[in-house]
Amino acid sequence: MPVTSVDTLAMFPGLTIASWNCNADVSQLIRERSLHIIDALAHLKPAPEIIALQEVTDDFLATLFSSNSVFTKSCCWAISHATVTNKKRRSANVILVNVTRLTLLRSCVIDIPIGNVPPVVMVTVCGKPGSHYEGLPETQIMSLQLEQSSDSTFVRQEQLHYLQSFSHGQTSFLCGDFELHQVEEDYLPERLNYEDCWRKLKISDLEGHTVPVRIHQSNQDPNAPKIYKPSARFDRIVMKASDPYSVKERLVPVMIKTFGSLPLRFRMPGNPLVFPSNHLGVSCQFKLARY
Repeated sequence: MPVTSVDTLAMFPGLTIASWNCNADVSQLIRERSLHIIDALAHLKPAPEIIALQEVTDDFLATLFSSNSVFTKSCCWAISHATVTNKKRRSANVILVNVTRLTLLRSCVIDIPIGNVPPVVMVTVCGKPGSHYEGLPETQIMSLQLEQSSDSTFVRQEQLHYLQSFSHGQTSFLCGDFELHQVEEDYLPERLNYEDCWRKLKISDLEGHTVPVRIHQSNQDPNAPKIYKPSARFDRIVMKASDPYSVKERLVPVMIKTFGSLPLRFRMPGNPLVFPSNHLGVSCQFKLARY
């Protein structure tokens, strides 16, 4: 949906942010799924300048940046990540920054003292001097995964309140797996002064469902084709606009979509379709606008 209420700046090519819980800590077909995830990220259109990933392992990162990875052939990436270890898995939140287009100013890891979630990764970027992205002001991005259980609404609220304290006037994005259930829609994240980019563009929530990506099959007809049908919108990109008194131009969302719905070519016995993750990813493009 095009922006009509503001004047977008034609010289700025646009900033695209992608977020995906790639579920890379699950051992089943991890090598095949990792390659499929990497291929999907490498061929996203428009190509993202920022990629926020959740549930990532060291093995996945090694595959991502291997010498023959399609992901690293066209541009140079900087990586910021934190790793959490427990008895079941070793996974991390990660942010990748395309440093051929953007300048990575700062990065840090935020331990949330509420609940039991992986550390949040936060980066601050701006446009690369001398490039078409030069006009991009300081912009903050976080990759996160909130408390998972359905009865943890209060915990998720407090986790978001805590993260809000790290925003200091610049445009701020929260990207990742929010685990928000239907009863939380009216509270989070809008009441924390963040705008959900999907709703900002007035697209139906039904089109933005990202989980669960699973195989459904009729019990009455075992030969019926299997399909995926996500039913909840856990994965989001939300933003808080910069202070209108500090900058003349602001980022506004102009396009958003889900991705990652194509199954792998590899098939398991008795289970014809395997998907790269149990989540779909979300990609959103932003333009600079003068108000």
